[in-house]
Amino acid sequence: MGGPETLPCDESFKKIWSYFSGNESKPFLNVVFHFPGSLMKPKHTGLRTGRFSSKEQGFMIQVAVPEDIAETDDYIVSANFFLDSIEQALDLSKKRWEKHKIEFPFDKNIEIIKSARNEINLQ
Repeated sequence: MGGPETLPCDESFKKIWSYFSGNESKPFLNVVFHFPGSLMKPKHTGLRTGRFSSKEQGFMIQVAVPEDIAETDDYIVSANFFLDSIEQALDLSKKRWEKHKIEFPFDKNIEIIKSARNEINLQ
C-alpha cells in the first residue's frame, strides 16, 4: 500500500485474494499489487516483471493499481480489475516458464479466475 489509509477497493481485493490463498505450491506466480496512497504512488503503470527464480520456481509480477480503481467503491469494477490483472500476469509469465522448462498450472489458475468471475456476477 502507498499509505496507511484503507482504500475503497480493499473489500474486493481481499475477496479476490482469498480465491488464491492456500495455493502456494511450486511453481508459483507472485502477483504483487502496488496501490497509490498518501505516502507514495506506483512509479510504473500496468504490469511489469519482477524477480524470477528457476531454483525456487517462482516469478513475481508487479501490477500498478490506477488511482480510479483504488478509489472506487464499485465492488464489481475493482474485482474485475484484479482478476483481469492476474489473468494478464499469467499470460505475461508464460514465456518465462517455457524458457526454463517449468510446468506451470495455468489451467488450474484460469479455473480459479472463472470461478471468481461467476461468483462476482451473481452478487
